[in-house]
Amino acid sequence: MALSSAQAPAARPAASRPDLIVNLYSLTMAGFRSLAPKTRNLVVAGGLSAFVLGVYYYTMRAVGGTDELQVAIDKFEDMKKDAARNSNAGGS
Repeated sequence: MALSSAQAPAARPAASRPDLIVNLYSLTMAGFRSLAPKTRNLVVAGGLSAFVLGVYYYTMRAVGGTDELQVAIDKFEDMKKDAARNSNAGGS
């Protein structure tokens, strides 16, 4: 069954052609691909390390902003010491 001109698929725009996208990607990655394999590995390791350290630093800053738990523990221990002193002073 032949397709008529009304049923023929429309031509794709030049920017969405897969071969053009692959060529553009190859041009942008040309500098990275020209490096030696060990150098590429070092670049990737450096980028991943920077990302991990950045996430760790951000998380520690976001979570460790206030130390409410330690303040509550210190107050509880002070109250416990005061109660122990009062019970020892009252019994003697």
